[in-house]
Amino acid sequence: MNWTMIVLILTLCLVRVTISELESQLFDLPSLNVQTDQLYLHKKFSTNLSCELSAGYSEARMESVIWIKDKEIISQNDTEYTYNGSILTVHGTRPHNEGEYQCLAEINRIRLSNRQLIRTTIISSPLKIRRARFTKFDETLVNHAAITVRENEVARLPCAGMPDVIPSPASICFQRLENEDDCLGSKNDTKYFITDSGMQISLVTPSDAGFYHCLVRNEYLNQTKKSPKPVLIIVTETNSTEKATPELIKPVLVYPAKETTLDKPIELAVAEGEDVILECVINMAKIVWIKHNDTTPNVTMDDNTSRFQQIWGNLKIRSVALGDAGIYSCLGLPIVGWEGSHDHNKTRPRIDYNLVVYSPSGVRLSITSQFDKRYLLECLATNLRYEIPTAYINGTSIVHNINEMGIPSNTNFYNNPIRVHMEVKTTFTGSIQCVSRPAMVEAEIYGYGLERGKSMNMFVMNNLNSNDLIIKGPTNITVPAGQTADFPCIVTRVKARSWMKNNRTLSLFTARRTIIGSNSLRISKVELSDEGMYTCVAQSESGQTSYSSAYLTVTDDSTTKAPVVTSTEPFLDKKKDMKIDVEDVRGFVTGTEVRIQWSVLGKMEALTKIARFSIEAQSFGSAEDSWIEAESVDSHVRATTIKSLIPDNKYKFRIKMIRDDGTHVLSLPTEWMNVEATSGDVLPLAPKILSVYQRSSETAKVLFSHNVLIENAAAKTFVIIYNEVSSDQNKSQVTQVDGSQNEAIITGLTFDTQYSIRAIAENSAGKSVSSGEYLFNTTR
Repeated sequence: MNWTMIVLILTLCLVRVTISELESQLFDLPSLNVQTDQLYLHKKFSTNLSCELSAGYSEARMESVIWIKDKEIISQNDTEYTYNGSILTVHGTRPHNEGEYQCLAEINRIRLSNRQLIRTTIISSPLKIRRARFTKFDETLVNHAAITVRENEVARLPCAGMPDVIPSPASICFQRLENEDDCLGSKNDTKYFITDSGMQISLVTPSDAGFYHCLVRNEYLNQTKKSPKPVLIIVTETNSTEKATPELIKPVLVYPAKETTLDKPIELAVAEGEDVILECVINMAKIVWIKHNDTTPNVTMDDNTSRFQQIWGNLKIRSVALGDAGIYSCLGLPIVGWEGSHDHNKTRPRIDYNLVVYSPSGVRLSITSQFDKRYLLECLATNLRYEIPTAYINGTSIVHNINEMGIPSNTNFYNNPIRVHMEVKTTFTGSIQCVSRPAMVEAEIYGYGLERGKSMNMFVMNNLNSNDLIIKGPTNITVPAGQTADFPCIVTRVKARSWMKNNRTLSLFTARRTIIGSNSLRISKVELSDEGMYTCVAQSESGQTSYSSAYLTVTDDSTTKAPVVTSTEPFLDKKKDMKIDVEDVRGFVTGTEVRIQWSVLGKMEALTKIARFSIEAQSFGSAEDSWIEAESVDSHVRATTIKSLIPDNKYKFRIKMIRDDGTHVLSLPTEWMNVEATSGDVLPLAPKILSVYQRSSETAKVLFSHNVLIENAAAKTFVIIYNEVSSDQNKSQVTQVDGSQNEAIITGLTFDTQYSIRAIAENSAGKSVSSGEYLFNTTR
């Protein structure tokens, strides 16, 4: 028994030594961040992006900054961009200026936790930049039919054909035709309730009959647009002497216009920390909300501070958390004949919402030792459904640069997480990064932090000494410029010996570099360019090789280093099979969207040559060779969604795989897929906040716009969500306006405070994604 315990303890110690060997080589690195003076491209103002190093590394200096958009280097000769050191100015506002921006920089004098100064190359996480825009009302989507409602019931006015607004959501309000000075639906109005896509009027009276115009406001661009046609409300008076019939007291669904089922709920996306309203208007009914597969939260009617509050029939959730995601059902129970119990699955009418909560993406990078002397590199992106992170080695994608680090025996580049089993080269020293994409790229939702990806960076340093061939290896030294640097390296009798600098063979016996003794290196009159990682190499007759590394830091505060320009040489094709097949192309139709996925077969050498994929579409009735590009995705992507297809039409798709050299491979096309016309509303696009200006010390007007591609996607209500940026409580306030409005008044503001403002569009199909964040500072 005692011997068993001793063996177990020794085994654990050996495992711990192996792991600690690797951990001793891993160091945290700073992050590169892209900062901007505006998230939305504006025709009147240029957009300035700056490449900044995270705090805590005061000695570090950036050199040779390169700017990248959508993984392509931006040329310094491009007239739509201006390079100024670490600042990039974007002058263009065309669609191709939108995208994910990153900066790549060589960083010098990074102080590691072991107090050593190093130089390495890292890339920033991406920042998504979009154009500001405000389209016209789509008159083809305007509903000319009048809205008829009985007295004392709830009426709902849509803002049909709303403009597309970025940043969204736009603010909306409604004006009566005979009184165009006032906008209806203020925050504390108990009569008019503004939503992202329209306005509700409670307990309608005959005086509410008339024409209403929807006003849409883009605060960012300081523009307001009025709906071309007003909405007419007709109120039928109730006959007090008329006997109520079962038909008259039966629950009637008003909004959303069409009932749903649990397997086909209305999907509603919301950013974590924002407020959300699940709209439900059912006349002549007692409305009850339940949450499926979870405990239904306590919903109050009159507590304005509660996270879950029922306002009329609508469910408002304040400061949405990830745990709030799930299926919510609004049940319309009869006010007569209800016995106090109900079947959740059979109650009609009902509306089901699938609340999807998004939060900023995150990453985790780990390198762990395995029992078979290999290491597992794992790059995981969190809070993303199908987007895949990217791993980088010394600022270059690991797919194209993995051989620099080691010999992979098992790789998986095209899933989340990325996993690579490999034998790490004993000579490898450099940066390893795990970088995620912005959540808004995947979710098409706006919210605080969703426009940014995240990165986790590590530095791997090979400073392990081998006692087999190297008796004594070099140590880290710091030498002033002009002095002599000595790296001792005493080796046994070996076949060959050499030195490397930054993993490249070093030329010896020059005017300044000489070998002393068995293999000690001396560098005379040290220059700033001599700084780097030096490795002593010894090889035996049997081919065994030992390495020992140390870092040389050169100090000279009076001299400014010249920028180091890096270049990437093209890869040389190896004499191996470079064939690639694109197979198993499938499509899944949901409403006006088609989800396309495919597979790629080929050897790793061939897969690294893929530049991108083009998803091409052909509509029914067009020429056989008439293919257009519907979407373009990165080389690591194997699925994407084609959106906003024309209803009542047929499409087929194929995949074009494009290599780095411009050649391509085409897949076989899919079968024809029907995109059926929808009878009810479809989810609207996100509104866009154009500008915000202060009206008083406590109020401000938010101007927004909204784009409508098809009539079914018109917004009925707009919701403006705002909260203090510096507040630790992260409590949000909400203002709703009718879908025909383009502005909203937010109240309860505090002077000298910065607010984060977002907007959401809503119709009977559900909520749009949130607009981009708009930051607004109040003044006295």
